[in-house]
Amino acid sequence: MSGDFDRTDALLADIRDLVRRAEFIVRRGRESFVYPADPGDPAARSRRIEGRAIVVEAQAAVHELPTAFRDRYPLVAWEKLRFLADYLAAAGTARVDADVDYGLVWEALAVDLPRLVSQLGIR
Repeated sequence: MSGDFDRTDALLADIRDLVRRAEFIVRRGRESFVYPADPGDPAARSRRIEGRAIVVEAQAAVHELPTAFRDRYPLVAWEKLRFLADYLAAAGTARVDADVDYGLVWEALAVDLPRLVSQLGIR
């Protein structure tokens, strides 16, 4: 049982750290992420790639949490997180951003992931 506890703690720490990374993107503002002035600008592209990666990595950590742990938090939108990560994974690493709704990614970075850490008490 100690191994599950240690693994759960490590996963929660990973989620918390991913949300901290998301905060750096969020601080720059929604418009610069969803509608950058120059979508081809390397910095804008890097933020978008990083944002997508954060959402996918956070979901991977959430997916590895023991079911018994997730069951203790019925108000967490586990399925919404899974859906968004699946959507982004399906979009792949395509160089064309037109296939990705960055409004959804932004919502995950700015709202869903911070809510998750708050609901789990891991801030």
